[in-house]
Amino acid sequence: MREIGWTKQLRCQTGYPPQVGQVINIDIIQFKDFLKIYHGGQNLWPDDAIIPGFRDFYEKEYWPAMIRLGEKMMRCFALSLKIDEHALVPMYDESFYVFRAIHYPPGDSNTGPAGCGEHTDYGCFTFVHSEPVPGALEVRTRSGTYLKPECKEGMFICNIGDMIELLTGGLYVSTKHRVVSSPRSRVSVPFFFELNYDSYVEPLLSSPLVNAACSADRRQEGAIRYGDHLYQKTSTNFMQVH
Repeated sequence: MREIGWTKQLRCQTGYPPQVGQVINIDIIQFKDFLKIYHGGQNLWPDDAIIPGFRDFYEKEYWPAMIRLGEKMMRCFALSLKIDEHALVPMYDESFYVFRAIHYPPGDSNTGPAGCGEHTDYGCFTFVHSEPVPGALEVRTRSGTYLKPECKEGMFICNIGDMIELLTGGLYVSTKHRVVSSPRSRVSVPFFFELNYDSYVEPLLSSPLVNAACSADRRQEGAIRYGDHLYQKTSTNFMQVH
C-alpha cells in the first residue's frame, strides 16, 4: 500500500498513515498497513493518477451498496426481536460508518506478531470482504474454542458488534475474533455499519425477547452514547512505528 500514492500521516486514524502498530491486547502489537475512512471525515485518498477511479468506485458504488446492506440487516434485526422493522431507523439513519482496507504482511503464526489480537467490533455489523487465505481469521465461540470461517471469493463474513449486544441485553453476543499471521500476505476490506454518532443505546425492553433475556444488572447500567463508546475504544489503540 505504501507504494500507491497515499499521503503519509504521523498521528491519525483516517487516510493512510505509515505502518503502525495497533494495540488491542496489552501484550500484543500488530503491524499492518491500512487505509481508514470515516463517514464525513477529512479523509486522505490514494492519488487518482496512480489508482484511477479508486475513490469514485468506493464513494459512488461500494459504500452506497454497503449502507443499503447495513440498513437491511438492521431491519431484519428488528424483526428478529419481534418489534417493528423500522423502529430503530432513527438510531442509524446517519450511520457513522467506517471503511478500512487492511494489508496484513506475511508472518509466522507461531513466532511472528499476531495479525490482530482478539477483540470485538464497536458498532452493529461488520461486513468483511477478504482475500481467501485459509485460517487467517478465527472466531471464538461461547465455549471458548476457535472456528476458522472459510473466506470464499465474492463472499462476505458478517460479525455482530458491541451495539447489537447492548441493544439486546446480551441476547445476541458481540463476536470475539482475531487474525493470525499467515505465510501469505493478505488484504481484508471490512465495512463497519454503525449507529449514528449521537445515538444513545440501552436494552430494547420493548422487545419481548430482550425483556425476557436482559439481566437486572444490564437493566441498571443506563444508556451510553455510541460516539463515547467509539472514542473510548479507539483513542488508545494506535501507536506510531519509527
